[in-house]
Amino acid sequence: FEVLQHAFPTVSNFVTNLLSVIGFNHIYLMGVDLGFINVKHHHSKFSGYYREDGQEIYNYAENNNTSLVVPGNFRPSVNTKHEFKISRQIIEQVTQKKPKLQTFYNCSDGAEISGTNPLRIDNLLIVSSNVQKENALMGLKYLVFSEENNEDFIKKFENKFSHPLLIQELSAFENLLEQIFISTEQIDYLINKQKEMLFASYQNGKSLLFYYLYGTVNYANAVFSKIGANDSYSLNTFNVWKLTLSKIKGLIRNKSTIYDISNYRDFERERLLTRTYLQYKTMLVVTNSSTFAGSCEWFLSKIFESNLKATICLIKDVKENVEYDFVIYYIDSRFYLNNENGKHCDYTVGGKIHTLILSRSFDENLEALTKERQRTSILIRPEFNELTDFKIYNLFVYATVAIRSCIELKFSGIIFPKVKYGTNDLSEIKTSFGKFKREDFPFFTVTFKYYSIIPFNEQSDKELLTFSGERGIKISNLDDESAYIFSYCTKEEILKNQEEYLKITPCLFNDKEYN
Repeated sequence: FEVLQHAFPTVSNFVTNLLSVIGFNHIYLMGVDLGFINVKHHHSKFSGYYREDGQEIYNYAENNNTSLVVPGNFRPSVNTKHEFKISRQIIEQVTQKKPKLQTFYNCSDGAEISGTNPLRIDNLLIVSSNVQKENALMGLKYLVFSEENNEDFIKKFENKFSHPLLIQELSAFENLLEQIFISTEQIDYLINKQKEMLFASYQNGKSLLFYYLYGTVNYANAVFSKIGANDSYSLNTFNVWKLTLSKIKGLIRNKSTIYDISNYRDFERERLLTRTYLQYKTMLVVTNSSTFAGSCEWFLSKIFESNLKATICLIKDVKENVEYDFVIYYIDSRFYLNNENGKHCDYTVGGKIHTLILSRSFDENLEALTKERQRTSILIRPEFNELTDFKIYNLFVYATVAIRSCIELKFSGIIFPKVKYGTNDLSEIKTSFGKFKREDFPFFTVTFKYYSIIPFNEQSDKELLTFSGERGIKISNLDDESAYIFSYCTKEEILKNQEEYLKITPCLFNDKEYN
């Protein structure tokens, strides 16, 4: 077993350390600039720091100390910042300790890295064959990594770190915050006490508290050190910290799969990835609702910018001999029945990648999940009580969730939208979602920008990523109506939202029921 000693602070450090330890003899660094020629060009133009036109999202140089100057790889000097300088120095610890046969080549027009050979990409020669590449991949899969000692390792890990003790220590943090901190002295006491509790746990060595909370507590203490005593801002800050600790304890107690998820410009990132993913792909939307059809058309044109070739039509106009990558059905039986007996329509055409059926209840379309096609999911449209003016929820929102989940998800399941609701009184919420029986339909729940209830299968634990890289988080079963509430808002906010909605999509309100 190998322990990586120089795998921080950036992903480049991790990869450099890992590949060196694995034993590759020729390692090429590309894009590992760790410095910049122009302070306006500090990351890839395709990264989240830039808009589509290449302009910065914000003035990076003003917000970061970019005045440090270091020797350049292909030029006398480049600018850098403190974090990049540290990263370079740690990579140099790897290149200096490398095995005798190992050579590093720096192909980046950035900072010089000791122990590497400058090499322009135009001069790079690839002499390995495809057979050698396949052999290397086989070696990585079957020789470098092993599951042989997993069981023993997990047993040792669980014996060393006590889960009940971790919960107990988190409860002690919560209990500490039950006190009132109104004076400077009391705030100083809180800061020092939280540090003491962390390091006491670390020295005891029987809990993961320190590893979970060290960075978070330091950040919280930094905030506490700057707030004034006995003001409303201070009180709100303490409340936020209490809620944060409570949420952390809940996730850890339930042994949830916790990930770091960045929401920074997530919509822009999604659009960029979507453009590539959806190129040359097709979608069929079958509906008898002009509002739903118009909503789909608007969302596809504005968000996906026509990269996806979409056909929207009535069920009688579906051409069964045409193949589509994605298929969405929304047939409202109150408007239209496909035959004289009043049965639900037969979803004859399925998508090669994903089929999505929109329904008012789970039971209504249960057999659709068992159809012999690659993937079929059901999107349930929740029905709340009569407070229709107190919820932000309409067919347009329903259409966007349908398109998004049909395209994004890599698995079949049952999908629920997240709802914005205009009341804090959860007793007013009455829903009809259909009933799920674990013995008939074993499942777990994952939250994305919507909820997905996923049947257990051999791949279910591995299928928590959307195509755009958003990682879902497993949560407890949604057995409470309140779990479907995305956020609360005032009636004024809802009316304003409806007003804006009408401005954007006035053409969508053709169906009498949705006027």
